[in-house]
Amino acid sequence: MRDAAVAKSIAFKTDMQDQTGGILWSPTVRGFMHSDFYLVMRTFPDRSPNVRPGRAFSHVLILKKSDIDFIEDIGVLINLLPNTINKDVKLEPLHLDLNVNAALEPDNIDFLGRFNKVVHGYFNDDKFNNTIVWVGEDGFELCLIKLWKILHKGDRSRLNFGINFNVDSIPIDHVNLINVPESIENKFFNKGFCVVRKNEEFVLAGLSEQVLAGEAIAKQRIENFKKAVGLKHISKEDLSRISIIIKTFENINTVKDIKKVNTLSHVVAEYSPNSANSLQIKSVILERICLLLLDASVQELPVIRNFKIDSFEGSREKILMSLDVWLSNNLFSISQSQKNNYSILFQYLESKYSKNWWAIWIKGKVIEFLNKNDGKVALVLLNWINFEPSLLNELKDFIPKEREVESNLLENISSNLSASSLNVLRLFALEFSFYKLYAKILSFQMSNEEVVEELLKLDVGQESNQALDVVVAGMKPLQLVLLALKIGDKRLILLAGSICISHPSFLATIDFSNQYWQEIWLVSLQKGLSIKESFRQPKKKVYELFDAVVSGVFVIEELLVFIGNSDFGNLLDYSNRSKLLNVLPSGIVEKYLSRTSSALLNTLSVNSSFSVPNDIKLAKYIEYHALDVFLYHNSQKIKVVLPIFWTFQNIREKVISDYIFFYSGHLSIIDAKQIGRLVYERGYSTAAEIISNKSNKRSNWRFALQECQSLISFINRSLHAFSGTLKNIEVSKNDWWDSAEDIVVELYSSIQSVITLWRKSGGNEADLFTTGTTSDAWSFLFKKLKTGPYKNVSMGDLLEAIRKDYGTNQKFRLVYELRKKFI
Repeated sequence: MRDAAVAKSIAFKTDMQDQTGGILWSPTVRGFMHSDFYLVMRTFPDRSPNVRPGRAFSHVLILKKSDIDFIEDIGVLINLLPNTINKDVKLEPLHLDLNVNAALEPDNIDFLGRFNKVVHGYFNDDKFNNTIVWVGEDGFELCLIKLWKILHKGDRSRLNFGINFNVDSIPIDHVNLINVPESIENKFFNKGFCVVRKNEEFVLAGLSEQVLAGEAIAKQRIENFKKAVGLKHISKEDLSRISIIIKTFENINTVKDIKKVNTLSHVVAEYSPNSANSLQIKSVILERICLLLLDASVQELPVIRNFKIDSFEGSREKILMSLDVWLSNNLFSISQSQKNNYSILFQYLESKYSKNWWAIWIKGKVIEFLNKNDGKVALVLLNWINFEPSLLNELKDFIPKEREVESNLLENISSNLSASSLNVLRLFALEFSFYKLYAKILSFQMSNEEVVEELLKLDVGQESNQALDVVVAGMKPLQLVLLALKIGDKRLILLAGSICISHPSFLATIDFSNQYWQEIWLVSLQKGLSIKESFRQPKKKVYELFDAVVSGVFVIEELLVFIGNSDFGNLLDYSNRSKLLNVLPSGIVEKYLSRTSSALLNTLSVNSSFSVPNDIKLAKYIEYHALDVFLYHNSQKIKVVLPIFWTFQNIREKVISDYIFFYSGHLSIIDAKQIGRLVYERGYSTAAEIISNKSNKRSNWRFALQECQSLISFINRSLHAFSGTLKNIEVSKNDWWDSAEDIVVELYSSIQSVITLWRKSGGNEADLFTTGTTSDAWSFLFKKLKTGPYKNVSMGDLLEAIRKDYGTNQKFRLVYELRKKFI
């Protein structure tokens, strides 16, 4: 060696610096890497007389680092080392025959037990601080030779072997095979080293260790795998990996653990990445994977997501076929999704898995399923959420915002779902505007009244109203009406009003001072309920409302309008009529005046004895509005009009004059005499002239003229006198009797009144015909009375009894005054 510095460094390195005084040791082999050279040496205790005690002498073989891996048998090197100290030996290069192996002593059982532990220590060097401690000199060189043969080539240059006396001097960044005297072995215990003591009997359990140890069966198992995947050389790490999957490889057709098969597939793909290679084993693995997938648990299924599809020909399509079956039988099954929690699958729908073929496909299938819009989908979705409520937030982006989806969920949702599931579904329903579903969920969590109050907060139009209908359908009708009265929301008012149409009895407790009650009743009326159908005593209830108005209670104008447009707008019988008319809004009061005046005029027209109320506002309305209308509709019915003319003293002459002028209908003698007398008593000369113009010998107007002739001009009186119009004017007997019957029927229009009058006249009830109408009863009596007294009652008796009741009635007075000519 020409580099003195390196030579000096090597010389120094080969010294025994860590000897322990008093410990005897024999010549020993040592080896380690120094700089770019690997040193193999035999070291002797140097006891020469001229050498200081404790010094050592070494014969050293120096190898280049690049050559070390070519040395398959380190025993060849050891055999080159002298067995004794020879300080005169020359430094010279040695030539090795690498094909020659050192002769080894036969393995004995004791040695094999110890060497097994060396193999164990080497294979698990990371667990033992890279250090194997061989106790005692016996067998150390043989152990070294055998270990060298199983070292992976990268580890040979790292091997540090030889005697050692000091624990702290062991370089743990190497692979260390340390030989220690038995006397100091305790120093190496509990240091994390693999200590191989004398008489150690260690049994190798792991395949990797068995292969390293050279066991034939183990080596054959590895060879079978190497052949299947086309491997030639394997590292210690490869051996470790293969040993993990070897059993699965050997039992591939019976293994039921899909995780193990998947692990095997990864190892095979690593060693045989090309899909065109190792076809036989890959085909078997793929077939097994697809079969096991069909019955895999949800926890097992995701292991396939990283299957090396590029290394297995046709694997993607085949695996997806099995996955499709699995999804149908499990994830998308109503019964299975009810029993099993599949939420673990949905984490693979997240964006971080967006490039994984398996996750992309699963996600697509889930989206496809959720878009089917049927009851099964809804039920399965609810099952998923019941196991993992937070899942809905991940899935909602894939759920269509369609009414059909809401309907399916509505049909299948159940109160049996967990509280947390219902809570997330409630928020989901709100977000998707599924208000019917929202209402249904609320009904599981609170009372109907509380549900309604929550729904009313939405105020989002027709959809929320439909949701309200869902809840209302489960409420008792009266319960809803009471809730409407409590809350007063317009939607509830509408529903309550509709309910009262089919349950009008609810209106029996109506409080007109409560505006919500008013609104409910108004809705009922607007939707078809009549006022008569609203109450058992409708007039009494309406009058209660009128009393409320009079007392100052606010009543909805639309309700007042509705009543004003009905028959109940007639205030004739209402005791506080005048006050009510004074407080009704100006736009409404006319409706009531119209109804009331019309009723009054109609009543008076058929019952001239009717007592007209003393009401200034009503009287003015009749005079300036209602009368014209009444006369227009009765322009040819003077018998109907006459009681009106007689009753209202302030009717203008022009009104009566125009009516007479345009009248062309039938005029009875009694009616003619009435109109003539009316004109005369009121001094209406214009009207008298019109009568004069309409009178002739053949017209009954002459009877009217007879009554008011003093009001016409002298010339017209003279003309009528000359023409004979006013001569021989007589009322016939039949006319008188007909008029008498008309006025009696008018004044006594009920059977009870007929009975009462007949008794007053001196008769008995038994005399009467009471099985028909009032007109039939009077017709029967008048037929009898025309021929004389009937049952001791004469026509005179009857007229006297009537006079006591209606002596001031103008029509009756006229009939009564003419009685002596006909009875």
